[in-house]
Amino acid sequence: MKLLTAAAMALALVTGSVNAAEQLNAYSIMPEKYASKVFSEFTKDTGIKVNFMRFSSGEATQR
Repeated sequence: MKLLTAAAMALALVTGSVNAAEQLNAYSIMPEKYASKVFSEFTKDTGIKVNFMRFSSGEATQR
């Protein structure tokens, strides 16, 4: 789970952006039930709220 969390955080940091309100906007290709758990843990660890949108891998690549 820690490897999955680290990978998701790296993906979120690469594809997202942090603003002054300490929020991270991220695209995810993980199913929502997994992504919400990973991003919830990220929020708990860092205090940064994650707003994520789930896309298929093709949609995410296009964006």
